[in-house]
Amino acid sequence: MKKLGFFLFSKLGLLSFYSLKKSGYLHDKGWFKTFKLKRCVDQNGNPIPWMTYTFVDFLTPRLKKDFKVFEYGCGNSSLWWAKQVDDHTACEHNKDWLREVERNAPDNLKLIHRRTEGGEFAEAILEEAKKFDIIIIDGEDRNSCAESAVKAISENGIIIWDNSDREAYQQGYDHLINNGFKRLDFYGLGPINVMAWSTSVFYRPNNCLDI
Repeated sequence: MKKLGFFLFSKLGLLSFYSLKKSGYLHDKGWFKTFKLKRCVDQNGNPIPWMTYTFVDFLTPRLKKDFKVFEYGCGNSSLWWAKQVDDHTACEHNKDWLREVERNAPDNLKLIHRRTEGGEFAEAILEEAKKFDIIIIDGEDRNSCAESAVKAISENGIIIWDNSDREAYQQGYDHLINNGFKRLDFYGLGPINVMAWSTSVFYRPNNCLDI
């Protein structure tokens, strides 16, 4: 029966798909699970960021519990960040989605709602009475968020920008570069999507990730 199954899978062109699903990189990352569920999870169903796998692999071992993190946009990534650091704030423009995330939010995850109109969303970070070690730009009004991020970043802080292959955000990229940041891109696959994209980290010398 095994030989027959192998033969049929080969004839139908499904053998490579079957092999990928049973073992290998996509299997280990939980890509098939996240594609099926349409949620950002790992192989065990735990929340993960909706960023490229290569970037998350690079980032995770460099994180420290005492980092202060601000995230534009919220979701399973917010739940993941709250496990990595003790101080995480996420700003969301969609009130219904924010309430959905709140259902599983731990005590160290602060969720705030701001409208995109009038710059409320982008400027929300400036209402916080602290500087942030990591700022994630992954929501609405990203070019304006970049301007606010420069004002709210700690001296050794870094900025993470997802979907950084999109030309629509060029103004924001340029603003960070003009303010002394360098850029490191991580292009590849990530949760849910079948197409590759880029997640980038913008950093300055003596940054908290030791880049």
